[in-house]
Amino acid sequence: MNVKAEKPSFEADPLVREFLRVRGRTPNTERAYAIHLKGFFASTGMTPRQIVRAAKANPAKVEKMLTDYLSGLASTGSTKQGRRSVIGSFLAYHNAPINMRRVPTFDVSPERIDYVPTSQELQKILEHATNPRAKLAILLQAHSGLRFKPLVRLKLKHFPEMVVDNAQKRVSFTNQIATPIAIPAYVERKDKTEKIEHFDKGASFERTAFLSPQGMNALRDYLELRMRKGETLTGESYLFNLPDGGRISEAAIRSVLRAIFQKAGFPQSRPYVCKKYFESKLSASGIREDIQAYLSGWKSAKSLTMRYSYQNIRQNPEMLEELRSQYALAVEKLQINSNGNGTLLRREVQSSKEDILRLTHENLELKAQIETQQKLAQTLLAQMEKTTELVAELQAELDELKGLKDKEEEEAVAEHDQAE
Repeated sequence: MNVKAEKPSFEADPLVREFLRVRGRTPNTERAYAIHLKGFFASTGMTPRQIVRAAKANPAKVEKMLTDYLSGLASTGSTKQGRRSVIGSFLAYHNAPINMRRVPTFDVSPERIDYVPTSQELQKILEHATNPRAKLAILLQAHSGLRFKPLVRLKLKHFPEMVVDNAQKRVSFTNQIATPIAIPAYVERKDKTEKIEHFDKGASFERTAFLSPQGMNALRDYLELRMRKGETLTGESYLFNLPDGGRISEAAIRSVLRAIFQKAGFPQSRPYVCKKYFESKLSASGIREDIQAYLSGWKSAKSLTMRYSYQNIRQNPEMLEELRSQYALAVEKLQINSNGNGTLLRREVQSSKEDILRLTHENLELKAQIETQQKLAQTLLAQMEKTTELVAELQAELDELKGLKDKEEEEAVAEHDQAE
């Protein structure tokens, strides 16, 4: 039996492996470079070593091959320009440079526009987010400033002021203005292959973010829907979970949000603009600049991140209230609605006040009813005691009457006997 030897992977090629090891600064960069190179070599039908030799022997031939390859790509100008740069860098690294001036450049004008969206535009996007999970993801970016990496790694235990009642299938929050989110820290392995969660091993949390009332409503609706479908939620449950209990990937949630942006009529905008919306509203709300940087997760706020680590906040609750009071300044401006003026937020706050008053009134009525029932029960108990005493007295009288009757019968019998 003939067994074919397994063909080595493209990344295992010595020339490719060395180039990726030296020039790939991060795992993502290495993967992107490998994709760029693999596409070109596949189109030529030549191995990396053959291409290097051809470039040294006949640079013009390789220049034409590269030009034909890039021109035939059904990709954006930015993608073509990126591949052009990587392939040229690969050849130069292996001492086989070609004249890149003879390879055309491509228009790298952005296909997507990363401008700051208005409240009305985000409202339109939310209207197309019919899936509660997608709506929550948008609000966590627009109201909490979360990037995709921490977003998909959140668990329910990262919402310390959220109360989940599986029995009643209800979710509540101890603070109605803003609920904190303990965003975990991550470390990168030495082989740069992946990033792993670190907080379960005793490390402090990276930083604390907050979620607005509108975001809390979306979070409540989403989790209560999951419970109604039969899921039992725990602190270890992922916020964005898969059927097997695992978490959704960054790529998957990006894809979902991009589709929503497309349907809403914003095909040129990336979901990242939601974070830009968040940062713009913080800036417009008069929040301290260092707190803005901290809440936005900027690297420039490293010293503040250490000060407001979640470990420190747990030991000093006043630090949490300091951050919450700053975030609260932006809550109304963050509100997403068709008017863009915070009317819906004020309506929600007023509605909450009315609910509190209604519940207070109902509690007072219930308390009065309980007190009335208690008094009635005491009255009935007293009446029962009196009735018991009366029954005892009647029984005693009956016993006495019975005794007198027995005595009279005995005397009558005695008199009869004497008469005989």
